[in-house]
Amino acid sequence: MISHGAAARLHGLDGFADHQPVDLLCHKGAWPGRPGEVITHFSRGLTDADVVEVDGIPVLSVPATLALLAPHGGAGPTSRAVVSALRAGWTVDELRAGAVRWRRRGRPGPGALLHALDAIGQASTPSSISSAAAHGSTVRPTTDSVSSSQRSPVHN
Repeated sequence: MISHGAAARLHGLDGFADHQPVDLLCHKGAWPGRPGEVITHFSRGLTDADVVEVDGIPVLSVPATLALLAPHGGAGPTSRAVVSALRAGWTVDELRAGAVRWRRRGRPGPGALLHALDAIGQASTPSSISSAAAHGSTVRPTTDSVSSSQRSPVHN
């Protein structure tokens, strides 16, 4: 399924609008295509709950995307993606749960997301979120829940 920067782009997260490579996350041992045509990432931790559909395409969920993104996407773009996810209605708790689920020894992305979520302050208004995004910071908004079809797992 689509992952990392390509997933951030499909989810419409800031910082990845121009991401060109196709990133795929596969189970260990899978080989989806020829090297060079796609960036292939492998994992033993992938579950059906991590996969959502965006316009009919299987994509890594927003929390899982952000948990794996930092080492590949860079700190600045990843920070903007976190802020845009929060602005879109994802809660700090949802993003934190994604990071905790993917945290393993030798996997730096989840730790980077947890560190970013721990470092951000409370933001009570969308303007403070936008202000922080303009300065490359991440902020913690109020935790209102939002319904989204992107949160629905793909049913095989």
